Amino acid sequence: MQKVLIFVLAMVLIFSCVGCGTIDENDISSSDDQYNSDTLSKENSVDNSDDNETVYASDKLVNRFINEFNDYSNFEMGEITKGNIRTKFFAYANDCYIEMINANDATAECFSISINGGKEITERDKMFKVATDVIKVLDPTIDDSKIIQVITYLESEEYMVSDYKITDNVIVKTYVPIVELSYGKSDCRIDIISNDYK
Repeated sequence: MQKVLIFVLAMVLIFSCVGCGTIDENDISSSDDQYNSDTLSKENSVDNSDDNETVYASDKLVNRFINEFNDYSNFEMGEITKGNIRTKFFAYANDCYIEMINANDATAECFSISINGGKEITERDKMFKVATDVIKVLDPTIDDSKIIQVITYLESEEYMVSDYKITDNVIVKTYVPIVELSYGKSDCRIDIISNDYK
């Protein structure tokens, strides 16, 4: 009797193990389909950029901006590096240090460019030349006379300028002029944002 009971328990245990290891063919195909669709969507989301674009940055909008700037401007952006967040990148153009942030998915909902000049008028002038091209790339409909008017106004300012509207969608968020301080001169900087560059 004891042998029969052990035999029955052993058979139940064997069938249980075999039953647990059984795989339904439909389960395989559906999980493969799920994996394949996930893989395809991830692959497709990695790079939907235009085939003619050079890849400078992993963020598509920043990459598009750099390509459009380099196509338009006489000053090519180079030494491009990634920032501490996914959509932030740094570069140099015309000896100016540039920060680019695609904040369209954030609360700011804008594309932001900071161009850092130096402490000298010649460096400030280089910054304004880059800013002129940045504005034109952000909104090609802005005519040259309007951009000249903006730059002329900023050149004349001795104090910080905030929220200077070029158009409804392109704004000089901040302009910091060169200022004589007790310990030397301050660096000039211009921050330009676009609410429509997407």
